[in-house]
Amino acid sequence: VSRYPAVARDLSLVVKNSVAADALRECIRAAAGELLTALELLDVYQGKGIPKTHSSLTYRLTLQADYRNLTDTEVDELIVKVVGAVTRELSGELRT
Repeated sequence: VSRYPAVARDLSLVVKNSVAADALRECIRAAAGELLTALELLDVYQGKGIPKTHSSLTYRLTLQADYRNLTDTEVDELIVKVVGAVTRELSGELRT
């Protein structure tokens, strides 16, 4: 257990309905790497603003380092990396 604080970020990602939740979870885990200590699905949304063939999945990513504090810049860069991986690998996008 780390004595350094964890950072939580919520991320809403829009993907095709054909994308399995496990595939999205694995993509996030792989991109976030060892700093990701927990990944929780908070919400699945289909409706206004989302194409009928897509869903918006909101995940809470908990990030923590064992031996130091994480900076805002590090966390922001990691989120960009995760969104990039979802875009490349699963044709998803960040919900705005």
